[in-house]
Amino acid sequence: MTDSCKSFRFVDRQGPSGPAAGVSSVSLRINSVAVVARVKIKMHGAEIPQVAEQAQINVSLQFGHTPTAGACLTALRIPCQSRGAVLYCRS
Repeated sequence: MTDSCKSFRFVDRQGPSGPAAGVSSVSLRINSVAVVARVKIKMHGAEIPQVAEQAQINVSLQFGHTPTAGACLTALRIPCQSRGAVLYCRS
């Protein structure tokens, strides 16, 4: 990894009752040269009812200790595909 790429990872093994409410892992990779951020979120044993069976979603992620203090990433109209019980959304 070069200075232009940084990776961060969060893991919660406590499941749906844990502090992340079913989010088991989040990985964030930032490429400052290409001005691109890639976020991968995995959930197990939980679902977000508003996202189920959607053809596309809009996503905003905010980073920081409080909702108003961190940086924000926004992705608009990410296409989604359902494969069995799993929904994949990626652009």
